[in-house]
Amino acid sequence: MSMRISSFSVRNYKAIKEQTLEFGEYNIIIGKNDVGKSSVLEAIDLLLKFDTPDKSDFHMLDESNTIILCCEFEEISDTLKEMLTDDYLDGDNLSITARYTSSSGRTPDGLYINGEEIESG
Repeated sequence: MSMRISSFSVRNYKAIKEQTLEFGEYNIIIGKNDVGKSSVLEAIDLLLKFDTPDKSDFHMLDESNTIILCCEFEEISDTLKEMLTDDYLDGDNLSITARYTSSSGRTPDGLYINGEEIESG
């Protein structure tokens, strides 16, 4: 077994107002042009790199639309379990949520593991 994404939620990212995707062992994202297939993958990349979004990443190009990305993982590795304290563990599941309120400054503005906010520094 290896760690995998079980679900991904996106709010206010590019053309996606709000969407949750459930993932299985194998996944295919299919759709017409300009429906957000690439945006989902870019949002996952933004979250996992803890990167800074561009102004164009905010829904309707409006930075007052807070971007919220949440990735839930299953079957987390024993190595990762050892790295996380009991405060952040929820059995074999892991959830990472990031909140972005602007395209400048410290980002993400809020970072949570299994609902517990991570302190900066």
